[in-house]
Amino acid sequence: MKFFPILASIAGLLILPGGMGLSSPQPVVAQVTDRTTNKIAPLTNSNHPVYQAARAITVRVLVKDNRGSGVLIAQENGVYTVLTNAHVLTAGAPYRVETPDGEVYEAQEALVSSVVGLDAALLQFRSSKSYAVARLANTNISVGQPVWAAGFPEETGNFLVTQGQLSLFSARALIDGYQLGYSNEVIPGMSGGPLLNQQGEVVGINGLSAYPILDDAYTFMDGSQPNAAQREEMRRLSWAIPVQLALGLAGEQGSRGAGEQGSGGAEGQGSGGRGSAPVPAPEENPPVVAPEQRAFTGVVARVDAIAAKITVRIEGAKGPGSGVIVARDGNTYYVATAAHVVSGPGSYQVVTPDGVRYPVTEVKTREAMDLAVVQFTSPQAYTVATLANYRIPTEERRWVFVSGWPANQENRRLLTGGITWSKDMGAVLERYDESLAQSQANPENQGYELVYTNITYKGMSGGPVLDSQGRVTGFHAAADGDALAEVLLGYSFGVPVSTFVGLAKGLGMQEKWLQVETTPVAVLSQPEDAEVRQNLFATTVPSGDADEGDWVNYGNQLWRIFEYERAVQAFDQAVQRKPDFYQAWYARGLALRDLRKYPEAIASFEQAIKHRADFYPAWQQKARVLSFLKKFSEAVTAIDRAIAISTQQGSPNAVLYWDKGLYLWNLKRYEEAIAAYTQAIEIKPHPFAYLNRGLAYYNQGKLDQAIADFNQAIKINPEYANAYVGRGAAYSDQGKLDQAIADYNQAIKINPEYADAYVGRGLAYYKQGKLDSAIADYNQAIKINPELASAYLNRGVAYADQGKLDSAIADYNQAIRINPEDADAYNNRGAAYADQGKLDSAIADYNQAIKINPEYAEAYNNRGVAYANQGKLDSAIADYNQAIRINPEDANAYYNRGVIYSQQGNKRQALESFRQAAELYRQQGKQEDYQDALARIRELE
Repeated sequence: MKFFPILASIAGLLILPGGMGLSSPQPVVAQVTDRTTNKIAPLTNSNHPVYQAARAITVRVLVKDNRGSGVLIAQENGVYTVLTNAHVLTAGAPYRVETPDGEVYEAQEALVSSVVGLDAALLQFRSSKSYAVARLANTNISVGQPVWAAGFPEETGNFLVTQGQLSLFSARALIDGYQLGYSNEVIPGMSGGPLLNQQGEVVGINGLSAYPILDDAYTFMDGSQPNAAQREEMRRLSWAIPVQLALGLAGEQGSRGAGEQGSGGAEGQGSGGRGSAPVPAPEENPPVVAPEQRAFTGVVARVDAIAAKITVRIEGAKGPGSGVIVARDGNTYYVATAAHVVSGPGSYQVVTPDGVRYPVTEVKTREAMDLAVVQFTSPQAYTVATLANYRIPTEERRWVFVSGWPANQENRRLLTGGITWSKDMGAVLERYDESLAQSQANPENQGYELVYTNITYKGMSGGPVLDSQGRVTGFHAAADGDALAEVLLGYSFGVPVSTFVGLAKGLGMQEKWLQVETTPVAVLSQPEDAEVRQNLFATTVPSGDADEGDWVNYGNQLWRIFEYERAVQAFDQAVQRKPDFYQAWYARGLALRDLRKYPEAIASFEQAIKHRADFYPAWQQKARVLSFLKKFSEAVTAIDRAIAISTQQGSPNAVLYWDKGLYLWNLKRYEEAIAAYTQAIEIKPHPFAYLNRGLAYYNQGKLDQAIADFNQAIKINPEYANAYVGRGAAYSDQGKLDQAIADYNQAIKINPEYADAYVGRGLAYYKQGKLDSAIADYNQAIKINPELASAYLNRGVAYADQGKLDSAIADYNQAIRINPEDADAYNNRGAAYADQGKLDSAIADYNQAIKINPEYAEAYNNRGVAYANQGKLDSAIADYNQAIRINPEDANAYYNRGVIYSQQGNKRQALESFRQAAELYRQQGKQEDYQDALARIRELE
C-alpha cells in the first residue's frame, strides 16, 4: 500500500507584516549627471517616436517677414490654440500659422502673458481639419533627463529636432521666465517650438539660444544676477520656459474661441473660476488661489481637476491646514479636516477654491479621533466631494492622491501620489512617530487606519485622500517622523471614509447630505500606471549646502517611490554628514532590506541601535531581516528586545508579538507561537493575528481551535480570502468537504485569481472522488501561477489515480523543478515509478525524499515496499521499522511488515504486526483494511 501525500496549500497563507518591498515597475526618475555643453547630432530618424510626436504638434508662426515656431496645445470646437514666444510676435501685425500638413491659416493673438517679463503668448486659428495637440509633461523634471528641441530654423525652413539633455534647472526664473537649461542646439526660428522629454511630452518652449550676443537675459526676475561662474555655465546652454507657465496662460485663456471675448477658466484646469466670488477678499488678505494648472495628463489630470474644486485651505492661529467640502445643506457647507488643524483657540477661516475667505461658524470634533467638521455659510455653488466607502482586497494595493496646501508653499495647492493598502494591511506597516511614542499615544486611537506612501507636508493635514477616480477615500492627518526635527520617515496616515461616514451624524451632518459610493476602484492598466509615475514621481536632488536632514528627506522620497538604490545613496550622504544620525541608519536599513541586501541591512539597523539603543523599530526590522535569512532563532532574540523596549516605553506593540509568533511558527514551536499571537490579539484584535494563530493550531492538528480563529478573522473582515482558505483546509481535514468547498468558493469569489484557493478546492473534490473537477481546479491554479509547485504535485496525484502515470511523473518533475527540496514530490514520483515497475528509479526517489526529510515515515514505508518487491526482505523490514518509529500510528507499515514476516516464516512477529495493523485500522475507521488484516490473522492462526 502506498499513500500519496497531498498538500492543502496553507503555509503560504501566513502573513508577514512589514518588509513589503513594493514590486511595482520602477518609476522614470532621471539620474543626476554631470552637466555638459556637448551638442548632440540632430535627430534625423523620422520613425523615432519623439520625432513623430514633435512633428505632429509643431507649427510655423509667420509674422511679416519673420519666422518662428509654436506648439499646438489645445482644440475646442474647431479652434486651435498655439503656444509660442512673445518675442516671435509683432504687435498689430497679421499672423499666420502653417500646420504640419502645409496648410496656412490666419491667426489672432489670444493672450500675451500677464506675468511681467514672461516671454510667452498664445495664438488661435480655426480649422475643420483634425490636428494633434501636445501632451504636456509633469513640471518636476530632473537634471540629466534626455530632451529634444524642435522647430523650424529661419535659414532652411525645414523641420528640425535636436537631441540633448537637461543640464540645469534654475530654481529662480530668469527674466522672460526661462528656467530650463539644456545642451541641445537651438537655431533662430526654433523659438516657440517645443522641448520634449523621452515620452514625447512637452516640458517647455524654446526661446533662448546658447551664447547670445548680450548677457541681459541672465538676470533673475527678482532683479538679482548670477555670479560669474554661474553666468558662464548658463551661457553655454539653450533655455526654455517651463510648460507650467504656458499652462498658466492656457488656464487664463480657457476655452475661448478665436475672436471671442471673456476669460472664463476652462473645465478641468484646477484653478477654480476667477471673478465669481460673492464677496471680494479684503486687500490685506489677497485671495488664495491654486497654482497654475500643472502639466498633468490622464488619470492624474482628472484627479487633480476634481481635487482643485473640493480642497479648501483653513487658516487660523495655528497656521494653515487643509480640508475638503463633504456636504451642503442650503447655504451651509460642511468641511472635513483633521481635528488638530482647528484645535487651538481663536477664529478660523475657510478659503474656498475661488479664493474667497469665509469665517468658520462652528467646529465639531470627536474625542480621541483626529477628525473634525467645520461649517461656513455661502450662497455660492461649490463642488461637494464624492466619498468612496469600500474595502481594498486584503492582499492588494491601490494608487491614491493627497491634495492640500503645504505651509512651505504659500498659496500653492499640492497633489502627491502614492500607494495605499487595505485597512488590515495598513494597520501593521512600519510606523514610528517619536512624539506619539513619548506621549504613549497609539496612532490607531487617533483613527489613523489609512496608510499610504504619499509625501505630505505640514499644512496638508485635513486634505482629501483620493482614489484614481477622484473620490475621497479618507482625510490626511499625519506622517511618520513629524517630530524628528523635520525628518520625514516612513508613511503618511489618514482617517478612512468608513470611519467618517459612521461618525457623520455626531459631527452635525445628515447621511442624505453625503455623496457616498461603494463601488471599488478598478486597478489601473499598465499604461495608466506608468503615466501616474511619470506625472508625479520626479525628485529634486538636494543642493550642495544641504544638511543631513535634507538628504534623509530626499532618500525617503526615493524610498517611497521604490527607487531603493538611489535612496541608499541619499542616506549615505546623511550619515557621512552626521555619523550618529540613527534615523538615517534606520531608513538606510529599510531601503537595503527592500533591495534584498539582507546582511547590509542588518548592519545598518545595528548602527541605528548603536546610536539609539532604545529605538525599538531598529530591533524589529533587524529581526525581520534575520527571518528573511531563515535565522529564526536569532530573529526571536531580536524581537524579544524590541518587545522589552516598547513595553518599557509604555507602548506595547501588537505587531511585535505577531512578528515573534511568525518566527516561532517557522521553528515549529507552535505552542510558543500561539502564546505570542494571543498577546498580539489582547493588545489589538486583528484578522491577520487570528489567521496566523489559526494556522499554528492547524499545524498542531487542533482543527476546532483553528476554525474558531478563522471564524474570528472572517468576522472582523468578511472579505478576507485567506481566512476562508484556512478554514476550508481545516474543514477538509475534518472530512466536511461540502463546507470546505463552500469556503473555497467564497475565497475565489473575493479573489478570482487566488491560485491556492483553487488548489484547496481541487483537493476537496479529489477527496470526494471527483477527479476531473479536481484536475480542472489544479489546471486553473497553474494558469494563474505557473510556478505553484503544490498545484503540480496535487494534479500528479489525481493523474496517478486515473492511471496516467506518465502525466503524473511529468507533474512531479515540474514540482521538483520549482522546489528541489520538495520531499513529497520525490516520494510521489517514486511511487509512480514503482507502479511502472521501475524499482531502482523509485528507490532513488525515496532515498532523496528521506535525505530531505529524515523523519518522513511514508517514504520509508514506500521504500520498504520497493525493497520487498526486489526480494530485499531485511531492507524492507528495516524501513517499516523506521516508519513505525517515526509514526507509531502508521497501520500500513505494521501491515506491510507482517507480510514480510509471514513470507520469512516468522509467524509470531507476523501475527503481532497484523494485530497492531488491525487495531489501528479499526480506530481509523478503515473497514476494508481492517477486514483484510483480520483475514491475515485468521490465516496464520
